Amino acid sequence: MKKSIFFLKTGLFLLLVSLSTILNGQESGISIIPAPSHLEILHDEFELKADTKLFIDSDHPDLKRIADQFRHQVQIATTWNLEILDESGATVPESNFIHFKLTQEGTQTMFDITSHPAIEGESGTESYTLESTSRSVVITASHARGIFYGVQSLRQLFPAAFETDSYTLVPSGIRWVIPSVMIKDSPRFAYRGMHLDVGRHFMPVEFIKKYIDLLALHKMNTFHWHLTEDQGWRIQIDAYPLLTEHGGFRDSTLIGNYGSGRYDGIRYGGFYTKDEIREVVEYARSRFITVIPEIELPGHASAALAAYPQFGCTDLNIEYKVQSTWGIFPEIFCPKQETFEFLKTVFDEVMELFPGPFIHIGGDEAMKHHWRDSQIAQDVIKREGLSNEEELQSYFIRVFD
Repeated sequence: MKKSIFFLKTGLFLLLVSLSTILNGQESGISIIPAPSHLEILHDEFELKADTKLFIDSDHPDLKRIADQFRHQVQIATTWNLEILDESGATVPESNFIHFKLTQEGTQTMFDITSHPAIEGESGTESYTLESTSRSVVITASHARGIFYGVQSLRQLFPAAFETDSYTLVPSGIRWVIPSVMIKDSPRFAYRGMHLDVGRHFMPVEFIKKYIDLLALHKMNTFHWHLTEDQGWRIQIDAYPLLTEHGGFRDSTLIGNYGSGRYDGIRYGGFYTKDEIREVVEYARSRFITVIPEIELPGHASAALAAYPQFGCTDLNIEYKVQSTWGIFPEIFCPKQETFEFLKTVFDEVMELFPGPFIHIGGDEAMKHHWRDSQIAQDVIKREGLSNEEELQSYFIRVFD
């Protein structure tokens, strides 16, 4: 009897798990990343056609931009140029339309590049509902952010070929059909981001844009752009042009795994001009992504000090270079007034380029060998009443408070 009860309980459990899996779309072939909070599969389908209309609220430029982006992807996949309608000149069609619909309280809300849901407590503005039937797809939210994330889920409901970069790669005769669903979704985390290190390996602007596209498709709202490293300084600073002219390039690059001892002997590098950075920041903004630049300090400073050695501990007579291999290096900014003035100037220019609320300053893996050996650094420790070089790093960081 106990064995029968055990099997009954196990069977009920597996049935509930199976139903839960179906409700979340897994067994139906529906795969949305990240998985929505709620996904209900209905008994119908919606087919995108050449004469499908996009309908938006007329007084909201963010929605117009979102509609344009979606139309552009449709055009790449199908060659169709969908018509965009708004309520100023048309009524909602009876069928065969996709409606981006802001609720009344959100109609005047605009995306502010200087804010971020993680610090403004605005993660609710990223919520949305998506309902698709045979007649229409309606995405509803209180903020354009939510509409945008609803559109990303809509894109993922289409056949995978929808995300092509070229119409010529799409199989012939494909039907652009999505299942009828009811999705209600809210983000679990207010801060959702990815990091890209372009210090060790430089990535061109077009690659950065593609990277941002992929972040947006997966509903991430933060791009952490690692712009300076021992192996290269990648951001143009007008006051200190050698940071990119000299610090942006290394003489050689390691071949194979770390420690191989083999180098290619080829000069390598690159950097982003201020215009290119503004272009990337705007591209990210149009996809509701905040860009966080990272300017490493006090360690990981080899490239910067190769360009301007006077901001190192000059009493040690160190010969700095842009590093050609990986790992951690002892090169470190020296805690003196000239260095702080240099970094303040750098950050002033960085802040002008990145209007978001964050700048990342690294702080990791700061080796203290040079500070221990430098009388300049030791004098600061004594003057400020610090216990050791670890406290000196905290002092270094507090200078920017």
